[in-house]
Amino acid sequence: MNNQKFQSFIDLVTFDQSLSELEKKLNNIETTIQSLNNQQTHLEKQLEQNSLKKRDIKKQLDAQALLVKELQDKEKHQQEVMQDVSSAKELDAANKEFEYLKLERNAQEQKMLQHILKLEIAEKEYDALQLAFQAEVAKVNEQIHTQQQALEQTQQDVEKLVKDRDQFLKNVPADWMDVYENMRGRVANPVVAVQQDSCSVCFSLISSRDLQALKHNELLQCKDCYRFLYYEDKK
Repeated sequence: MNNQKFQSFIDLVTFDQSLSELEKKLNNIETTIQSLNNQQTHLEKQLEQNSLKKRDIKKQLDAQALLVKELQDKEKHQQEVMQDVSSAKELDAANKEFEYLKLERNAQEQKMLQHILKLEIAEKEYDALQLAFQAEVAKVNEQIHTQQQALEQTQQDVEKLVKDRDQFLKNVPADWMDVYENMRGRVANPVVAVQQDSCSVCFSLISSRDLQALKHNELLQCKDCYRFLYYEDKK
């Protein structure tokens, strides 16, 4: 077999392995960027949920304050009623109503104080989370920027290698390329070296005749896994 054709094919395989590694790196970078974007989205949702929680507590506090104000107005009105009653029976009834309103107002004021405390805690939690969010988002954005730069550089490297690949095809027989491209689309290592007189992937033994052919730079296919085999001279 023509040594130049054999060497051209091995050079192509080596080149394609480098190209494959770059493509893997490209996929890893894209996955990392997606993960960082998801992380940022999660942080934004956390901050939004905390903001909604704070808003809900504020609504409850406003409603409670309105209820307390209504009870205060009723107390004031009841005091006026008490001043206008003429009989002891009416005064007693008015006093009971006034005491009930006062107890109810006190109870609702306690609830209002609880809402005030909840709101203070929620506001502190929100402020702390917002600071942490800003710091984390800045960190994530910096990482995304770094990964985007790496992505652009790797894309350029891949594009250059794809263009350079044509020069390795000139001396490789078309029938080899057909088998190689078919295998390359199905397995990561379509061309492997012989190790200890066997295929280095499926460990199928190579016959003595085929070994001799491989040692003379023949390129054969494994009879079990159909990968291209070549003999690697380790001298």
